[in-house]
Amino acid sequence: MLLRLFHALMPREERFFDHFEDHAKCIVAAAQCLRAIIVGKAEFEAAFRTIRERESAADAITKITLEAIHRTFITPFDRGDIHDLTTALDDIIDLIEDIVQRLAIYDIRDFTPEMVKQTEILERCTIMLCEGMPLLRATTRNASALSAIRVRIAELEGEGDAILREGLRKLMKSDGNAIAVIERKELYELLEDAIDRCQDAADVIQGIVIEHV
Repeated sequence: MLLRLFHALMPREERFFDHFEDHAKCIVAAAQCLRAIIVGKAEFEAAFRTIRERESAADAITKITLEAIHRTFITPFDRGDIHDLTTALDDIIDLIEDIVQRLAIYDIRDFTPEMVKQTEILERCTIMLCEGMPLLRATTRNASALSAIRVRIAELEGEGDAILREGLRKLMKSDGNAIAVIERKELYELLEDAIDRCQDAADVIQGIVIEHV
């Protein structure tokens, strides 16, 4: 109790919140570029370049944030939570870049309806995470809103699982050659992994909420 009161009275380092918000904005920009590629509304190289730029910016934010954990006397919440949220966010954008790398390597330019749905879910999840980051500045007051974001992302992740199964089912019954099947199976799974990492980030946020309510 005394330790909690001490932490409450000490000035907090607010830069962590700025880092979270900037990180999430990078992720949304990358997810929107990915969706634009998948639905055919973006020139591939230009969108890929933007994704690489946002991923590099996110890497820089991750480095600054993790270094700040060790230099800062009073953090806004548990250092482990800051680390876990930062790495979860970085995993999302790393996977988005991996997906576009695969598109370039495999020269995939035609996408199934299931792939379109997966990228739509991914984009929606990243937007909700981005909307949640400013709420962390007043975690207790915004507990209900943050919990609602976590619930909705979990629902979307469940939808993504169903879409993945349907996409794989159709893929395995297709007449495509073995190499094409393997390439597209990998793409489906990377998209689902990115959605899963969004839920991981939301789960970390929920843990923070529980600790502060």
